[in-house]
Amino acid sequence: MKILFICKGNVGRSQIAEALFRKKFGDEHTAVSAGTKISGPEEPIGNLFPQIYEVLEVMNEEGIDVSTSVRTQLTEKMVNEVDKVVAIIEDDEILPEYLLTSPKLLRWNVPDPKGKDLKFTREVREEIKRRIDLFKIN
Repeated sequence: MKILFICKGNVGRSQIAEALFRKKFGDEHTAVSAGTKISGPEEPIGNLFPQIYEVLEVMNEEGIDVSTSVRTQLTEKMVNEVDKVVAIIEDDEILPEYLLTSPKLLRWNVPDPKGKDLKFTREVREEIKRRIDLFKIN
């Protein structure tokens, strides 16, 4: 199975989910991530330090370095190339029209850790980890 995790900026939630999914499933399945509206160029998220210190730190606590993970802008082509799309968004976040009607779409209502403290970002990581642990692979 190939799964695409998305959030708004592809810096926090979707990067956390992609990394935790890969840690759990290894090479058995493929995970990628993207953002619905990234601000700035597609680049390693570590380049955004110190603004994303909390994301880097909570993933380092898991033994995962996400600093070289490249944030990517979501495209319709990416959606077409995967089996499942997990949108890790809050209810008021906007998704592209082509995704709203997709049978591949699964929504996880998880708050954005952007601008939040380490404790909050850990809680977001733990919620995503819990959902990945319960994730059913078809």
